[in-house]
Amino acid sequence: MRLSEGFYDELWTEIAGGGIEAFYHYLLHLDLSDFNPKSEPPGTVAKRDLAEEPYAKARIVPASKAEMCEKAEFTESK
Repeated sequence: MRLSEGFYDELWTEIAGGGIEAFYHYLLHLDLSDFNPKSEPPGTVAKRDLAEEPYAKARIVPASKAEMCEKAEFTESK
């Protein structure tokens, strides 16, 4: 899914204005002292929905171009 052109305009403006450096600074100074890599991941509605959907993986992961060609579903995007 492609986001709106406005989103990408704002993204590139942020990047050009030092956004990457600011994000890097934020990550360097982020307090992770209470992080536990062995803890259970948070349960979210999206995660639950994916687990309950039997074909969730097929819906999320796009078919490769080769698979699309084999099924005659491939069309060149413009």
